[in-house]
Amino acid sequence: MKPVKFFEKVAGSKSKTFISFCFCFIMGVGFFSFIEISGTKLYYLLICGFVILFGLIFWWKNKVARLILLCLLFVVLGSMRFVGEMMSSQAVTNNDGRLFYGIVDEEPNFKIDNAEYIVSTEFNEKVLIRLPLYPQYNYGDRLMIDCLPALPQNYPSGIFDYRRYLSNQGIFSVCFNPPVTKIGIDEGNLLKSILLKTKNMVSEQINRLFVEPESSLLAGLLYGGRSGLPKELSDSFRRTGLSHIVAVSGYNISIISVIFLNILIVLGFSRPKAFWLAIIGLVSFVIFTGASASVVRAGIMGSLVLIAEKVGRLSDAGRLLFLAGALILLVNPRLLVWDAGFQLSFLATLGLIYLTPHLWFSKRKIPELFFNIVNPTVAAIIATAPLIMFQFGQLSLSALPANVLVIWMIPWLMLFGFLSLSLGWIFYPLGQIIAWLTGFGLKYVIMVTSWFSARTWAAVEMNISWWMMLIMYLLIVLFFYAKSKNFIIGRRI
Repeated sequence: MKPVKFFEKVAGSKSKTFISFCFCFIMGVGFFSFIEISGTKLYYLLICGFVILFGLIFWWKNKVARLILLCLLFVVLGSMRFVGEMMSSQAVTNNDGRLFYGIVDEEPNFKIDNAEYIVSTEFNEKVLIRLPLYPQYNYGDRLMIDCLPALPQNYPSGIFDYRRYLSNQGIFSVCFNPPVTKIGIDEGNLLKSILLKTKNMVSEQINRLFVEPESSLLAGLLYGGRSGLPKELSDSFRRTGLSHIVAVSGYNISIISVIFLNILIVLGFSRPKAFWLAIIGLVSFVIFTGASASVVRAGIMGSLVLIAEKVGRLSDAGRLLFLAGALILLVNPRLLVWDAGFQLSFLATLGLIYLTPHLWFSKRKIPELFFNIVNPTVAAIIATAPLIMFQFGQLSLSALPANVLVIWMIPWLMLFGFLSLSLGWIFYPLGQIIAWLTGFGLKYVIMVTSWFSARTWAAVEMNISWWMMLIMYLLIVLFFYAKSKNFIIGRRI
């Protein structure tokens, strides 16, 4: 297709035009994310480019030319957003000396030998404070900190970019083991404080009803609390491609949401009722886990998959996905290139929406419930495999069978796990009975994970370059595009 014909086709479709604008904004964010160039002069240069393009749009009457100019305009807008974000990112400056005040702004991260607190200062800046495990502080505590905040330093290995990891959370300064004095309590958001206290109550109830490692696994399933997982089991989840089940991510929530929806339909609920039950469950889960920025992003991705399942029109779901991606990057443009979690969430959702309908597994050959588990799982694995190889240097050969054997049980474990906790508060012995039954399911997940992880072929080290990753995604797009146009590449199995 000639370029002019292509742009004419895009200009004649509101759906394609809308997706093009969102894609161009994302592309603008991505370009400067890769080259990491910023500065006041560049920002003003982009503003000049925006003004010129805006003027040309009104001057040029040709429909195709206007579309091209509008696309360039959105590229410039994306570039301006990232460059502006980089200009505003700076370490905390304390002109009054070492002493500053702040409020614990997020749920504390208690580790084996230390604790980390994200503190919001009086200048509305965030600082990561690392302290000994005791004494412990809570969300909403006001602290007086004697420290000169410093820039985060990357690890010597260079494998993990710690500075980028913190910057994605809006943290540009750190303090390690400073003298701290608590001078106030309960100064955080009231709703968030209630949610975190409820979460702590749930954690204590889990530890009463379940033993390790089942208790840590259930905590990971219910609210992403996987810090208590034994290292050996955590490594097993990673080798078998099951790490997502104990992480609150769009990757996990998207898969679980669509499987939960299909289970409800198989159980006899109508599609509209199943959709709203799944949405209610998803919203409740996001609120219960604290509604942090990453959890809200995951919830958005999961809801988009449910909407795609309900409406059955890829164009509608595709528009919503690209709009959601553009809006998320408008809030935090660093996520596109610097956050593997966002990348996995977006690609998994993209795969669930666009790849699932074109997979070769047929309902005529396998039971419907099994079909509804296999297809979304395969779609998510295909959509994320190249990125996982690029980011983490590993290809899990056991991911498909392990996920198929485990993923169907996760919604049930979450349901019965929550039921055992609730009944335990009402009548503890009844909660123990449900917990005992739930424990068999948790043991099953651990058994399957451990068995596959022990196989020598479970995972292979495979590092690929960014251009190889792009080639792999291009081949995936071409393959499924051909299938959607009935140019079958390979027969159905």
